[in-house]
Amino acid sequence: MSDGRSYLEIDAGSETLTIYDEFVKIERGGLMAGFSLVTQTGEKVIPIEKIKSIMQSGGKIFIDQRGHSKKPVTQDLNSIYMGSRIDAEETAEQIRETIQERQNELSGNNDQGDIDTAMETLRQRFAEGEISEDEFQRKRESLEEASE
Repeated sequence: MSDGRSYLEIDAGSETLTIYDEFVKIERGGLMAGFSLVTQTGEKVIPIEKIKSIMQSGGKIFIDQRGHSKKPVTQDLNSIYMGSRIDAEETAEQIRETIQERQNELSGNNDQGDIDTAMETLRQRFAEGEISEDEFQRKRESLEEASE
């Protein structure tokens, strides 16, 4: 059985995050696979529609999932670790954009109403410190151009 089309694959050493049509899969190799509390294979699958946000702190990228526990074990299962903070920042942004595109396509929201939702999400991400002011302004201008 195929997982479907792969939209983005991030190789983080012993961990791989892949975004497919309707879900994100985090795979852990080596010793990490044996310590997984979810499956014996070291895989964690997160449905695209359940993803609330992508957060980054230091070299860690965390996928916040709707209706999911904030316990440390869950956070670790929903996380990948990059080599550095800079790598994590760039990678987190790629993941955010790809997941947003997938969520929009899956929900069929590719019209003007979606621009309003995207603008609100952008404002929220800026207010929460997820993105810089420069990035906020650049994306805001892009959304405004798209709405014209």
